[in-house]
Amino acid sequence: MKRSNTNTFFHAALVALLGSVTAATWAAAPCQSIAGTYSGTFDAKNSTAEGPASVPGIWTIDMDMDCRVIGSVMTEAIGSWKKLTGEYKPTGAPNATFAPERLQATAYESGGSILLGGVPDSDKGLVRINKRYTGVLRVTSIDQTSAGTAMLHSKANNQDIELSVLSEEKAQRLFDFLAARPDIRYDWLYEGAMYRAQKMALLLDDRLVTSGKAFVEGAFYLDPKPEFAALKGMAPVWFHVAPVVLVRRGSENVPYILDPSLFSKPVPHTVWKEKLLAKPKSKLKQEYYTNRFAYTPDDKNAKLDDYQEDALNDMDRGLRNIARDAYVLESMKR
Repeated sequence: MKRSNTNTFFHAALVALLGSVTAATWAAAPCQSIAGTYSGTFDAKNSTAEGPASVPGIWTIDMDMDCRVIGSVMTEAIGSWKKLTGEYKPTGAPNATFAPERLQATAYESGGSILLGGVPDSDKGLVRINKRYTGVLRVTSIDQTSAGTAMLHSKANNQDIELSVLSEEKAQRLFDFLAARPDIRYDWLYEGAMYRAQKMALLLDDRLVTSGKAFVEGAFYLDPKPEFAALKGMAPVWFHVAPVVLVRRGSENVPYILDPSLFSKPVPHTVWKEKLLAKPKSKLKQEYYTNRFAYTPDDKNAKLDDYQEDALNDMDRGLRNIARDAYVLESMKR
């Protein structure tokens, strides 16, 4: 059974080939002009006699061009609510600015619910917490440089890959989110790049980010952390892969790699490749991009339109096996 594609943008792109990166123009999408990341604050007042008189907090949402929304809410009183999902209700006319009252997003946790956005008979963006606290949403930060996608051309396999265009700040936030995952052993370099890249692509899907894969094939010699290197030595691999997105720098969309196994931040593809070739005996045979559904170099020329069941099952097994192998090696050093 395939994992459904939750992050497809229904728009058309015109590709003008210039090196590896292309500019794109987008067909009209309901939230094209206002998609991006929005953050703000609120101070929800208590309408009952129970509990604190008010609950201040902060909120953040990411909205794509099809008006889908994910986000989070943080308050000292109730903690972090990380499963905020919903949509934005655009007007019939072109939407030039974000209107909080048209947001409809809800988070459900064991302690109750939080509603952000439209409330019946209100022309304001509101927050409601457990139906007792109500406050007005204030927008304090807007990042619309992640408002859409563009096409990246891969010469080696003649593919045009649709990728999200992000600001450097948002790319870093996504990198930090991926790097903090306890279920991905980024420090095990002896194998498993395809497992890590697949898992990261799925996680980026869940955050409404369209990623691709950057592959290199050849002979590469990676440096494991010292306790692993003392027992197993250097990590030789014949290919490496990691997620790729586009980062807006000035007037250009630059391919950036999200690879916590090698770096502590997103880096341009050129920097990523330089590190892989840093050892004198390293050799590059070929490099190419694919969409996020590709899994191994065997998928180089495939035109996949969804994740494959066997690849997802292999990813799960591979991540478990790597966690076990790393644990065993770490135990030998104790």
